[in-house]
Amino acid sequence: MLKRFFSTLTVVSCIGVGQAFATVISDKIHAMDFSNAKWIAMDPDSTILFPHIHLLNAKSQEARSLKVYAMPTFYKSFNIDGKVRKARAYICGMGQYELFINKDKVGEYFLTPGWTKYDKEMLYNEFDVTDLLRKTAKKHVDIKVMLGGGMYDIPIKGYHKMAGSCGAPKLLFCLHIEYKDGKTRTIVSDESWTAEESPVRYSSIYAGEWHDAGFNGKKEPVVVTKPKWPAASLIKQQAGTFVKVNMELPFQKLSSGLYDMRQNCSGIVRIKVKGEKGRSIVLRPAEILKNGSIYQKCMPQYEWKYTLKGDKGGETWQPQFSYTGFRYVEVEAEEGVELMELTGLHTTTDAPEVGTFECSDTLFNKIHTLIDWAVRSNIVSITTDCPTREKLGWQEQNHLMAYSMMYRYDMHALMNKIADDMAASQHANGAIPTIAPEYTMFEPGSGFEDTPEWGASFILCPWYTYLWYGDDSAIRKHYVRMKKYINYLVGRSENGILSYGLGDWFDMGPNRPGKAQLTSVALSATAMFYYELTVMEKVAFHLGKDVDRRYFSGLADDVKKVFNEKFYTGPDKVYENGSQTGLAMVLYTGLVTDSTRLQTLDALVRDIESRDYALTAGDVGFRYVVQALQQNGRSDVIYKMNVNDKVPGYAYQMKKGATSLTESWQAYDNVSNNHLMLGHLMEWLYSGLGGIMFKEPANDLGKESAWKHIVIAPQMVGDITWAKTSLNTPNGKVSCHWTRNTANTGGKIDVCIPDNSDAEIHLPDGRIVLVKPGSHSFSF
Repeated sequence: MLKRFFSTLTVVSCIGVGQAFATVISDKIHAMDFSNAKWIAMDPDSTILFPHIHLLNAKSQEARSLKVYAMPTFYKSFNIDGKVRKARAYICGMGQYELFINKDKVGEYFLTPGWTKYDKEMLYNEFDVTDLLRKTAKKHVDIKVMLGGGMYDIPIKGYHKMAGSCGAPKLLFCLHIEYKDGKTRTIVSDESWTAEESPVRYSSIYAGEWHDAGFNGKKEPVVVTKPKWPAASLIKQQAGTFVKVNMELPFQKLSSGLYDMRQNCSGIVRIKVKGEKGRSIVLRPAEILKNGSIYQKCMPQYEWKYTLKGDKGGETWQPQFSYTGFRYVEVEAEEGVELMELTGLHTTTDAPEVGTFECSDTLFNKIHTLIDWAVRSNIVSITTDCPTREKLGWQEQNHLMAYSMMYRYDMHALMNKIADDMAASQHANGAIPTIAPEYTMFEPGSGFEDTPEWGASFILCPWYTYLWYGDDSAIRKHYVRMKKYINYLVGRSENGILSYGLGDWFDMGPNRPGKAQLTSVALSATAMFYYELTVMEKVAFHLGKDVDRRYFSGLADDVKKVFNEKFYTGPDKVYENGSQTGLAMVLYTGLVTDSTRLQTLDALVRDIESRDYALTAGDVGFRYVVQALQQNGRSDVIYKMNVNDKVPGYAYQMKKGATSLTESWQAYDNVSNNHLMLGHLMEWLYSGLGGIMFKEPANDLGKESAWKHIVIAPQMVGDITWAKTSLNTPNGKVSCHWTRNTANTGGKIDVCIPDNSDAEIHLPDGRIVLVKPGSHSFSF
């Protein structure tokens, strides 16, 4: 039966793939935004390597052929012809830009435009510059645009996760002016602009930045050019989240030349210095101190350098095109240079905060903060794994951390972009790579090129976006490609079993963490495959594609059958060797049979208890461990696992000095110490301990978000006597504040339900109360 379903699905999947490509290619630059504008550069394109070459091959002859481009600055001057009614600027600067009008920076954003897969898509930004033009003295306007390389052009000098270039940094610009007398004027990038080498003498997204404030370039005519992929590239306006400076953090001086920000976060520094022209100051950031010195294992050779212009009153500078994750800074100043001020600038998404959590246990409040710093340090225009050595969009974290991130931030626009990035990165055979945008291709056979638990984001993220926000646009836009990915997995399977990939990455086995040690790749990959099939069945039902729905349903039934035949091992370990990840994934995905559900849950709890409540699950498995326990009423086990600071986990990391979530449960100092992928407890803090969840209906949602039907069901565990949680849902703000007596003999729950929603309140005494919008209070 498996072969029958698989072969039929192949036909269905192949229909429409050409249509999807045609849609992308037919999209045009918005004519009104960039009318007659031309791409300009300072240099013609040299060697183009995209996708970029991975670090292992970056010293190859091909990589050495890359040109190190000077960073350009472009200029255009003109006079205003009347009183300005409205003015809007449209700009695409590859890889990143800063725009100035009469020396005023336009916008407060950092690292714009957002990163994309540049052979398929580039983003532009729009700014209202009416006020800037209105205040112009003598009606003269000077436009200046500075460019940096970003992910578009990565020099081989210094540390680089990968080496490659999409060509010389280049600019597309248009300024539309409407005057009060009805006349209009358009200023576009073309041959009339001039260019010069920027005072940014070197910039690398991976290695840092050098700014020579005293450098004066020579203005020359620009080069009219275009990107390598003009026919295939879709240039569209950036929507949703942008990056900006979120907060300023003071430094504490530890010793001569060594400073501590006391928080590991993504960002840059701002310095104020004084000294002679031509003198320099170098700042080397780091996450870790060892033996009183910075330890740059995760950011080798990263530094910021500033060369002074000699202003007697001091001069202020901050990097424009490169950032990293850091807590400490080592400062090395040439003789005669005085560091007057040093400030940390935390850069992150401008997505609004939507959720708040607090409880009586300070440990869990600290865990919330620990995870939150990792989340907001890794949201730029993609979700990165770490802000230090990689800055890549590893895809497994997007679906595994989706709800954790959604409980804290408005992820709506970014989740849709994540789906777009995966679609743009999909291979011709349907595979979804482990990273998207796919800036580099990993070596075949390494396990990193594509793996089912990572590619699952292409199915799950659009679905989670629909459930949470009521937005099915990503499902509709990418449905054909989603089917194509399922078909790819079908082709990689052997009678329904998938046996390739990384598995439960960074689980805790007998060896140093990496590829899965305790759970077979076949179990986790096939469990994820089954889960994707059940979701695709729901997607097809929502879209009214009944034939597809039956195909996915049949495939799921057959995979479930062969999975249980292969992995069920009896009432003791139940599935395979009884690993926490294996048991939890079976429970969460629904692969467990009715007759073995309690056996599987008991085996999971027994394994955790036998280890003195130590966790063993890694990147993939831990989310399912937490959710399987929560959904089966065992949050007491979750509590005991996470108060234990004697074994690797959140409390253990903080005991070792972590201020943001680390890459390994063990908080090793030679891997990232600001990492997104293990933050799954955040979801439980809001939905389990905090008690705020949505109810996914058995039937289709239509156009409503799942927050139409709210469930308030706090799981009161351990010594925690109160918790206060709130969430701004698409329907409005929901909140839950519960308290209980220290002897656990009674308590109270106060809830507020937003308009256009209803809720069921699950009380600790077993009662379930249905309520309408408004404030409600219950004693138990």
